[in-house]
This record gives sequence, C-alpha cells and structure tokens, in this order.
Amino acid sequence: MFYNDSPWMPVASGITLCHEKIPRVMARRFGIKTTRHHTLQNHVVENISPFAFQFEQQEQLTVRIKNIISAYPSKKDILKELIQNADDAEATEIHFVWDKRQQGKGKTFGKKWNHLQGPALCVFNNKVFSKADLTGIQQLGEGGKHNSPGKIGKYGVGFNSVYHLTDCPSILTGDELLCISDPNQKYIESHSDKAPAGIGYELRDNFKNMYMDVYKSFLPDKFSLEEGTMFRLPLRTEAMAKSSKISKQEVTDHDMKSLCSAISEDPEGLIMFLKNICKIEVHEINEHSGTLESIFMVEKNITQTTREGKDAFVKLQQNALQSHRPVTPHKAIYGTVISTSDKRQSNWIIAEQFGSFKNSGERQIRLSDKLPHAAIAAPVSSKGPSTI
Repeated sequence: MFYNDSPWMPVASGITLCHEKIPRVMARRFGIKTTRHHTLQNHVVENISPFAFQFEQQEQLTVRIKNIISAYPSKKDILKELIQNADDAEATEIHFVWDKRQQGKGKTFGKKWNHLQGPALCVFNNKVFSKADLTGIQQLGEGGKHNSPGKIGKYGVGFNSVYHLTDCPSILTGDELLCISDPNQKYIESHSDKAPAGIGYELRDNFKNMYMDVYKSFLPDKFSLEEGTMFRLPLRTEAMAKSSKISKQEVTDHDMKSLCSAISEDPEGLIMFLKNICKIEVHEINEHSGTLESIFMVEKNITQTTREGKDAFVKLQQNALQSHRPVTPHKAIYGTVISTSDKRQSNWIIAEQFGSFKNSGERQIRLSDKLPHAAIAAPVSSKGPSTI
C-alpha cells in the first residue's frame, strides 16, 4: 500500500493507494511508503561500475571534504580543476553557466530537494562519463587519476573543490544517468530512517517526465546532454550554510562574478597547454528572461599541418605512459592561434618534450608515473585591446 504524494504521476498497475483523506504524516507513521519514493527506488542504478552502485562517496564525508577544500583555498581553483578534468576526459570544449533562475518546485523529488532548485553553476563538457570516471569521482583519497598516468586532473580529489560552492553536486551524463552526492544527508529523499549520502538514477523517459522540474535544471534546452556531461552545483545559500557541516560560507553574487571573470584574466595561460580542450566559454542565464548569454569565450586553433604532429606526439606520450620499458624521448613543435571574445588574438609557437635526451647511463626511466614532460610557449604576434 502506498500514499499518493505525486498526483501528477500515473499510478502503476499493482499499486494500491491508501485512502486520500489519510494525512501523509499518519501514513508514514504506519510505515506506508509514498508513490514518489517507490518511483525513485525503481530508477536507482544497480550496476554502473564493477560494484553495486549507490552513488555515494565513502569515509566520514563532511569532515573529509572540509579538509579537502581547505587544500583549495581559492574558489578559482574550481575552474582549473573542472577544466583539467574535462581535458583528461578528452572533451574538446567546456561551458560554465551561472544560472540565476529559481527552478520549478512542482515535479521534483520532494520538499528536501526543493532547496536545491535555486541559482546554480552549471558546467557542461562534450564528453560522456566513462565507468572509470564514475568510480574515480567517488574516491576521496586518491582520485581517478591514480591508475591513469599522465592525467592532470581526472575525476577525484580535485573535483571536490566544487564543495566551495555547493553542498550537493549532481552530475547528468549522456542523458542517461543522474548521479547525486549529498554528504550532509539532507537533500536526497528516502523512505528509510538513514538518508543516503549519494545515489544514482537511470534517466528513462518516464523518469524525466515525472521529475521534469529537476531535469529542466540541467539545461536540456540549451546543451546536447546526450553528447556530454552536465554538472549542476546549486549555490550554497545563507540558510544552507548555517546547517552545513562542510562550509559555513554562503556563495554571494560577488563570489560568482569574481569566479566568472577569472577566465578572462589569463585566458591564454588557461588554455595553452591543454591536450584536448580547444574552447572555454562562460555564460549567464538571465533570471527573468531565461536567455543564455555568452559573457566570455577563449578558443584555441591549431593548423592542420601542425595538428598531425601534435596528435602523433600525444599518442606516443600515452603509449610511453602505459609502457614499463625504457622510454624513447620525443619532442614536438607546433603553432597555435588563441582568440578571445573581446577581440584579442595571439599567435604562439609551442615546444613539448617527454623523456630525456640526456645520457643517464644505466639509470633509465621505467616508471610511467615519473616520465619527464615539459612544455614552453613563445608569443609570435598579437593584436587586439591588450598585448601579450
């Protein structure tokens, strides 16, 4: 028997509802589950990774995360970490969206969740999560890069810098999976006494329709969700901060303006040495019109003739990182053009090398995680409002 707390949903066959005049509190007192909890439970993901998957980071979460973000004292580190994560995942572009709107609170997971339907930072990259990414993001101690030599970020420890902004990050990937982390155990709806610290849902069409206000908050009308991954970071309000075990600092409009402007301070340095990311863009969504407005964009273009050499270098480097044999050093020299939305353009020559050409005698480098790698860049020309 179930209490119907979601009248907009069709009642599945075989479901018996208690009398409509019985109050919800009384029904819950007698152990009667709600239709909303029943539906959510039916969409919980069981086997995304090699273990049964309740998307839930381990350890004493709030204490551990509080310690982790103390190692990332600047909120600007969030941008760098998410950019590096996306680059390691082999995405080619990343978008930061300050969504200032209040989302709908009708078709959601429940009253607890509705606290998260306010303004948020949404971060989209055009790469779908792998199983390794899902595993890595749950590992607080090491991060997913532990077994991925050469990955500068990868999902794991660095990702937890997002807790500067939010208490409950969620990830929608491939338009198929929704993963939610709730270390405070305050926002995920549950029929049991012990609230989970995280959970994963399969996004079937009926699930999207039943919880449309949640789904819309991931901006399906503005980005191709099936082709990438959307992070949604509901901004910590003053009320949330008071009860948070992670951070007592609310996220203000001033914080968000500072965060969004950080990319324009040194766009060349931010995008220059990334292996895959060629476009970084910052947007705002107007709280009244709902219009997506581009605030700043930086783009990197490598000529086709030099791209082949760079791609070959990256492939050789990846092979070397996976090999336990002595490494043959390689180098690459290529040109790139970096353009910004404020009409700046600069031409660069970049030189990269991995391994060492210096004769090291019998002490050859065999460990992939100690492979030397260096890169330098020199400006050739520039034009626009600001010179290099």
